[in-house]
Amino acid sequence: MAQQNTSEEVDLGTIFGKVREGYHGMLISFYSGIQFLLRNWILILGIIILGVVIGYFLDNKKNSSNETTLLVQINFGSANYVYDAIDQLNVKIQESDTKFLEENGFLVDGVNAVTSATIEPIVNIMDILKNTTGNDGYIQAVFEQSKFEDDLLTSEVFIPEYKNHRILVTSNEDDTELVLNSLLQYLNNNTILNKIKDVTIENTKTIIEKNQNSISYIDSIMKVYGTPIENNIQPSQIYYNSYEVNNGNIHLIVQQKTSLLEENEELEIELIKYDHIVELLNKPKLQIKKGILTNKIVLIPVVFILLFILLAFLKRFYLKAKRLSLSIEK
Repeated sequence: MAQQNTSEEVDLGTIFGKVREGYHGMLISFYSGIQFLLRNWILILGIIILGVVIGYFLDNKKNSSNETTLLVQINFGSANYVYDAIDQLNVKIQESDTKFLEENGFLVDGVNAVTSATIEPIVNIMDILKNTTGNDGYIQAVFEQSKFEDDLLTSEVFIPEYKNHRILVTSNEDDTELVLNSLLQYLNNNTILNKIKDVTIENTKTIIEKNQNSISYIDSIMKVYGTPIENNIQPSQIYYNSYEVNNGNIHLIVQQKTSLLEENEELEIELIKYDHIVELLNKPKLQIKKGILTNKIVLIPVVFILLFILLAFLKRFYLKAKRLSLSIEK
């Protein structure tokens, strides 16, 4: 029994000894690292300054990657066309199809104005609800399924339902107007959809006009209802003239007028955004694409420091191997 206890004490002592050795080794390594930095701080500072200067000039070169985001409204039920057009553009860019790019106004002095374009819908549940009124079972099924599929609401099934979309554009050009004009002209250059645009605009104007006439008729009816009764009334009192007309549903007339006013307001706002198939809603501006790998002011100094540390380690490793080799030869 005593022998077993002694064996266990030896094992625990060995373990604690190894742990202590590892801890001491870590402290020694930390101390050596600090001493290395203190000995070479001037050289390290020079490397950092050199890296920052080189990174600054690389970031400000003409061919630096720029990007911006367009918020657009896609009109006249043309979402599928726009998505297909952007997919086709990306394929032509990858294939370097200069004929296609030149015909569509993307090549400027032999340089492509757009290097990539991606589009995604801005999910708005109200856009879906407006087009599925009266089908509550379908709406509930969609929401239940979206809990299990993160990309369901952005799938091809619902993309045509959304009005607003986001387009991310990258370019090697600095001229924002040039890049945006080339992309928007390409997306809006569809003969059939432009004819649909003209018809839609005329129909919308007609609906607004007819709604306005209906509102005028309702105002005329309300004026009749509000005609004062001249016999046995005070001068300041106004009564509904209900002797010949049944006014039991007059509240429905008021509701109808309110509904027509709201519809006209919505249609008039939409008309403002009906100038193009793809209507730009924001004022995007190309900016240098930033990131850990794209921000060269940070990336270059970090790479230089890592290379310096690696070379110092290899030098130390080489000298240690040399000393061991000489000791063996002796």
